[in-house]
Amino acid sequence: MPSIPKNTNLYDVLQLDQKTATTKKIKSQYRKLALKFHPDKQSTLATDQEKQNATEQFQQLGLAYSILSDPAKKSHYDTTGSISQDESLKGDKSWNDYFKELWDGIVNEETINEFASKYKGSDEEHKDVLKAYKQYKGDMDKILSVIECSDAKDGERFTTIIQKAIDEGKVTVLPSFSKTTTFKAHQKRIKEQQRREKEWDKKQQQQKNNKKKNEGENDLLALIKAKQKDRVSRLDALADKIAKKHRKENDIIDNGPSEEEFQRIQEEMLKKKKRSTESSSSNCNKRTKK
Repeated sequence: MPSIPKNTNLYDVLQLDQKTATTKKIKSQYRKLALKFHPDKQSTLATDQEKQNATEQFQQLGLAYSILSDPAKKSHYDTTGSISQDESLKGDKSWNDYFKELWDGIVNEETINEFASKYKGSDEEHKDVLKAYKQYKGDMDKILSVIECSDAKDGERFTTIIQKAIDEGKVTVLPSFSKTTTFKAHQKRIKEQQRREKEWDKKQQQQKNNKKKNEGENDLLALIKAKQKDRVSRLDALADKIAKKHRKENDIIDNGPSEEEFQRIQEEMLKKKKRSTESSSSNCNKRTKK
């Protein structure tokens, strides 16, 4: 669950002055900072830790905005200084669902691309580049990591902006600038970015292949189970048929012959007995005459 460290001022999170923070400024500042820290916008040169920090910052921005953009919650916060995070959730919504709903229409692929097209080459970008140049003592690697919507290919463009400012006396030459803006340094950053992009594409393709493989395995497993179920059903039917036949045969043995069958068998036995008696009597008479 995203959270804001204890005792953190929500206006500080959005880099605003509480006294002058109007609804319009809050929304505008949130849009600007959210674009900067949006996970989908992070430079390919950023480390995993830097990406994690950006994600956490992005979540804090969302939570701060959810409170300060709501008049009732803002009034409560301004009065008490208390952050009741539960107030931002309604019903059974998860934090992920809530923030997805919050950011939808404010920060998405379309707004990022729209912002990038307006920001690149603007006066605002020039100011940000020169500010980063001073802050990071001319280190172009670090400058590229903080300027919004930038990548390794922007290194030469930023170098031109800074060099012009140096020539005009607006900034001084800083130690790391020359070392990190050589042709070799630019090419190294571009190749590193291309390598990371290939790794990313490969990883994405592997995930797609694994998904297809899993889907295929699931389909095969479902087919096997269906066949097994059909086989079991047929075996059960055969077993029932055999059991039924066996029960029928047992019923005949257990119940014995019918009354008519009994009479017929009895008559046959009497006839056989009579013939046997007559045969014995005849033999006896013959022996007597002799």
